[in-house]
Amino acid sequence: MSVQTLMEEIQILSVDERKQLIGLIEESFTHQASARPLTPLEIMQLPADERDQYVRHAFSLAENEDFEVFEAYEDIQDAV
Repeated sequence: MSVQTLMEEIQILSVDERKQLIGLIEESFTHQASARPLTPLEIMQLPADERDQYVRHAFSLAENEDFEVFEAYEDIQDAV
């Protein structure tokens, strides 16, 4: 389902149905936060938009942590 189609479907929902949808989404994020972290292979197998969302969420959870962000592709290019 495209984002455009999804937006069109959401627009026809009633206010109560939108609130229910928001509740389901929030519940899903809560469940994801309590679930085990995905392995790198599992992350790479996600659709691109879902993978980006997962990574952004992980970074937001770790915003108070000290860690280094790097691009693996750059390391590969340096090794060649």
